[in-house]
Amino acid sequence: MAVRALKGARLLRKLGLNTGDGIAVLAENHPDFFAVFWAAQISGLYFTPISVQFLAGEVRYIINDCEAKLLIVSHAQAAKAELDSPALPHILLEDWLAMIDGESEALIADAAEGAEMLYSSGTTGRPKGVRASTPGAALGTVSELFARRLRLHDVTGDAIYLSTAPLYHSAPLRYNSMMHRCGATSIVMPRFDAQESLRLIERYRVTHSQWVPTMFVRLLHLPENVRQRHQLGSHRIAIHAQRRRVRLPSKRRCCAGGGRSCTSTTQVPKATARPQYRQSSG
Repeated sequence: MAVRALKGARLLRKLGLNTGDGIAVLAENHPDFFAVFWAAQISGLYFTPISVQFLAGEVRYIINDCEAKLLIVSHAQAAKAELDSPALPHILLEDWLAMIDGESEALIADAAEGAEMLYSSGTTGRPKGVRASTPGAALGTVSELFARRLRLHDVTGDAIYLSTAPLYHSAPLRYNSMMHRCGATSIVMPRFDAQESLRLIERYRVTHSQWVPTMFVRLLHLPENVRQRHQLGSHRIAIHAQRRRVRLPSKRRCCAGGGRSCTSTTQVPKATARPQYRQSSG
């Protein structure tokens, strides 16, 4: 992952993108999504992931509104992006690794931290973009919220994280990047499937995971024999969102997540045996 990020940053500079510029990415949970994300991040760029649930008109609006200078789009989503338009340079995500293959692995001279520009779902009008921070900070600069989440969720380099949701959402994007910064491992599901999530926890000895309430419902709807089939003793912490702040039982902790939501951490007893192998995050 690090090598791909370094090479990708070189390509972005060659394409004329400088600190403070932005790129947009329209893709499903693709294996090369984070190769692009980290290239943009160490290049000091704004990174705008676009929901694949948006219609073509909404996609066009976001591309224009976020002022992206480059669009990276998967083959599956290309029709929405109207690639015949000359207004915005674009790259197919499937071509990304081939395009960076010949680039140097040396860090670009003006490397800096990038920032996200994320959009709302647009349920009350057009999607609204939010720039939470400004690009240009020294590499390795993180927010106090980042440090607090590490402590709250007991994240270390040994963590193995199951990412269950679309990467264009803020929480999966941020938690995966947090895991990467710590040297932890991310297991990213192409799409959520309740039984598959249990199989992945068992197979990769997942320690951390993230969910939304609908996913819990689907897990509970699995037949009892399916739910009991998998060995889940490695799993320690399930991170999930709630509509409002609530008082939790003694084995749960809650921290403010902003607005009307909060992040709740359900702690599970630690496994007696540590993982004996790790799936590569790259």
